Amino acid sequence: MVCKELPQHQRDLINQSYHHSDKDDPKRIKMIIQRAVKDAEWILDKVRVAG
Repeated sequence: MVCKELPQHQRDLINQSYHHSDKDDPKRIKMIIQRAVKDAEWILDKVRVAG
């Protein structure tokens, strides 16, 4: 999974945003996961360009 490639502090931020959301709605959960993956990919792209 993309998130495993992120630095620990970035994974913590993603995890924290998930814990503050409504986890009972399957549509909301899917949207949160999709957003987390998209954000992780964006961060990895930025790190790869900078590195």
